[in-house]
Amino acid sequence: MNPHDRIPPRLPAILLSWCLPPGDRGQVIIGDLHEAYLAKASSGGGLLGPDLWYWSQLLRLGIPFLLRRIIQRRLYRDLAKTADEPAVSPSSGLLMNDIRSDVRFALRSFHRTPGLTISALMILGIGVGSITLMFSILNTAVLQPLPYEEPDELVWFWGESETVSQNSVSYLDLVDFRDGTDAFEALGGFVVFRQTQFLTGRDEAEQVAANLVTANLFSILGVSPELGRPFLAEEEESGAGRVAILSHSLWVRQFAGDPGVVGSVISLEDQPVEVVGIMPSWFDFPTGADLWLPTLTAAGYSQVRGNNNYYVVGRLKEGISLEQAQAQLDVVSANIADAAPDVRAGWGVRLVSLHERFFGDTREMLLILVAVVSLVPVVAGANVASLFLARVSTRNVEMASRRAVGASRPRLVRQLLTESMIVSMGGGLIGLLLAYGGGIVLRSLAPFAVPRLGSLGIDGTVLTFT
Repeated sequence: MNPHDRIPPRLPAILLSWCLPPGDRGQVIIGDLHEAYLAKASSGGGLLGPDLWYWSQLLRLGIPFLLRRIIQRRLYRDLAKTADEPAVSPSSGLLMNDIRSDVRFALRSFHRTPGLTISALMILGIGVGSITLMFSILNTAVLQPLPYEEPDELVWFWGESETVSQNSVSYLDLVDFRDGTDAFEALGGFVVFRQTQFLTGRDEAEQVAANLVTANLFSILGVSPELGRPFLAEEEESGAGRVAILSHSLWVRQFAGDPGVVGSVISLEDQPVEVVGIMPSWFDFPTGADLWLPTLTAAGYSQVRGNNNYYVVGRLKEGISLEQAQAQLDVVSANIADAAPDVRAGWGVRLVSLHERFFGDTREMLLILVAVVSLVPVVAGANVASLFLARVSTRNVEMASRRAVGASRPRLVRQLLTESMIVSMGGGLIGLLLAYGGGIVLRSLAPFAVPRLGSLGIDGTVLTFT
């Protein structure tokens, strides 16, 4: 006979059920005694050893509990004679004791089957971790609003024709859009091509990425330098001294975070440039910039109508819709086409929100990936359910024994639900750890694969989703 199939002696089991406290507390004690009985039977205690031990529990636990119940009942009866309500409720604290007993019983049960427990935790962890990581990417890249002031009012300009749907525009077009409309608080932008320049004069020369931006770009976005000041409008003129604003990462990397660098002169391509500001650590617009330089309105890249060198960003006035602004831009575009038919015939401009510009295509891709990956936790849950069903089939003897001594069906169901809840919570914690580690790997291997991936992390929204 398999030791795990043995049943405790029926007579002491019945007597214990009479002596022990009624309800869940007594059933928990019965379950613990049953586990201990099976453990002794499995350890080679012979045929009589476990039975004699079980009989001894009747004297060690049953009789003292019975005497305690008799004395307690008499005490409540005496108190009831002098007070309308008993001074102490006999059920006080039993719920928390029952919960603790359920948890203790579940942990002991898992300890007896470590292989199944670890398998269930890892299967759930992988399922939860995969969907959590995908949702974290979706939340960071798409669901969270842009980190700028009133981001819903920010718009992006696409130049378009019959053959081209997404193109940049010229600086002269930007000026005409700015002067010919009243739907925008301000229009600005940055040069399409990013300059690669050498920062010299330090311990080691470094190749840095420099973006040329209009002086008002930062104010349009509603972002101010962490240290120093933004660009001034006169610094776009060719006769003004060269100035630069550094990214936070370049400031820390090359200047060790020294605040004194603001106002100092650095060397770019062996040319002196004054540092006038340091941007916040989270700011990354356009993506990947090490420093920003003001555009020069008199430069060649700004003075030819056919040079589509600028991406334009604007902020709508309060109460102006995208459609109203688009209607004004259509009129200006028609006037530009009439004035310069050789380079602007058939060309126009289309407005989209800034969020749509950067995350429109990403949203569709990520939603598809989330839909696909969401099948992983479904399969994981089905596998874990199968493991638990197989485990329950091996516990028929235990359940039958506990039912025989008076355990109710709700009591047994609550115990099984407690075990399931513990496994679910453990799998969720493992999933969060896997998602956190996966985010670190993605940030290091593919920092620009998805917009804003550098700020990927586990926040309150992701925790709630998990």
